[in-house]
Amino acid sequence: MADDDRVSPTQLLRELYFNRTGIVFLLMLLVSVLMLVTSAKTHGSASQFWLALGTATIATTGYSFVQVLLTTRQFDRFLAGTIRADIKKEIARSTEEAMESRGRYLPVVTYPALSEINPTFNRDLNSSLSNSTRYVFRGMSARYAVARLALLETVPREVKLIVADPSKSAALDFRARHQAGSGDESAFRDAKQEILDGIYMSIAGAFQVRHRFDNLEFYFTSTPNVDRVEICDNDIYITRFSDNSATGTLFPATAKFGHQSLMYQMFSSDCNSLLSSPYLTQLLVPRDQAENVFVSRLKEIKIMNDEHWSNAKDGFASFRRDMQSKLKP
Repeated sequence: MADDDRVSPTQLLRELYFNRTGIVFLLMLLVSVLMLVTSAKTHGSASQFWLALGTATIATTGYSFVQVLLTTRQFDRFLAGTIRADIKKEIARSTEEAMESRGRYLPVVTYPALSEINPTFNRDLNSSLSNSTRYVFRGMSARYAVARLALLETVPREVKLIVADPSKSAALDFRARHQAGSGDESAFRDAKQEILDGIYMSIAGAFQVRHRFDNLEFYFTSTPNVDRVEICDNDIYITRFSDNSATGTLFPATAKFGHQSLMYQMFSSDCNSLLSSPYLTQLLVPRDQAENVFVSRLKEIKIMNDEHWSNAKDGFASFRRDMQSKLKP
């Protein structure tokens, strides 16, 4: 850019003096010459007067000529530098606004659908959880979430898990159909039972690790959202089980959005509305509650019975061991 702004001496002189300024200098020069000629034709004091006046006019004209040249070049450089600085500042501001707008509407990271746990997703989610004070999960079952929380060294102090109500069979149908894919009715029933077992395991697992949290709660809904949402302090992870192209995939595509994004604000508001809804069954998992009291509460709200509880404890212990190498950072 600097090379493009340079002006040749000839071009600069033409631009400076081939105009009214040049005419004024020319007139002053002609007047000076006339004064000097007049000085030569006169004698005594008159001659000295016209000589001094002509000489002073020539000197003034020469000084003005040089001053215009120097000050104009300096001003040109100053103006060009100022314009460049303003352009750079405007470009930087526009870039910043574009990045902010992009972060508001577009995901920070997109994780593709896989049949195995995505290690990049696993690493990023673990990092977000380890740096969060609050974690809200909304999905069908939370066995992966609870197993992850059980394995992390640093966990959010407040955890709220919104899952499907296991006492409402229809609440599991969509996800079961997604997992079964093009399988027959038997595959659908097996997928549905796996989801149900996952809910039971998440409850049993949460009770086993309850001492790690200041507040741990379950919320059971008969109309669960098919997509999984995990909200941390600064990030939100949205896993799209509703994406038909991922049918039959155990781990569908996930998108990560920042705290300032529209998706974070929207889902955070939606989850907060669910958490305050009187139509969801709430289950608090106190840190100091005895197991028999907790199981009695489960039976009271018709979530699990003694057989479910016993199988879920063993199932979660086995699931945690199997997932340790995959979920632990």
